[in-house]
Amino acid sequence: MVTKTKISKNDAVKMVAKAIATLYKHKYDIVPKVAVGEDVFKRFLNRCLLWDATELKIDQDESFHRIRYVGIDYWSEKAIKHWKRYKKGNGMLIHEHMIPKKVLLAKIDENPKDAEHVQSILKKYAIAVVVHKSDDKKLSKAQKKLEKKNPKWYDDDKTGRYKEAGIEIYATGGVAPSSSSCKPKRIKLSNL
Repeated sequence: MVTKTKISKNDAVKMVAKAIATLYKHKYDIVPKVAVGEDVFKRFLNRCLLWDATELKIDQDESFHRIRYVGIDYWSEKAIKHWKRYKKGNGMLIHEHMIPKKVLLAKIDENPKDAEHVQSILKKYAIAVVVHKSDDKKLSKAQKKLEKKNPKWYDDDKTGRYKEAGIEIYATGGVAPSSSSCKPKRIKLSNL
């Protein structure tokens, strides 16, 4: 029998970090020591655990559930306008990682068996933003431009793609932008 215990977002990130570190420690018990095995392992981490770092929502009653849009703290202006109009994504909204998951994996790879290292990477870089499809295209172009200047642009400024693309971010407090209790506040990217 599993007993229900209170858990914070910080504790959830700690659990994800510990799971990643443990998987790395036992990686070759899971996959063969070949390139395909490495690829399968990275895809598993990417699809399962890295998404958990930005999609897990813990309610006041300590229940877990996955979130895609509503519950995410940060939204672009176009995403907010779209949600207010349609009250759903309609294939036009994207749960975007401020720092691409491939970068998160590369940062984790620097010391993957150390749960504290993994946790610090997740806390610093695992930030989700709901963006409109048109914002996502701008972010892709901005990333290519930044990578030409500095392949490790994210070390200097994790919000660099948003600045380069001219996309402002609003804090919603995890409330649906269409809700009357939601008062989105534009945030300074340097504060993230």
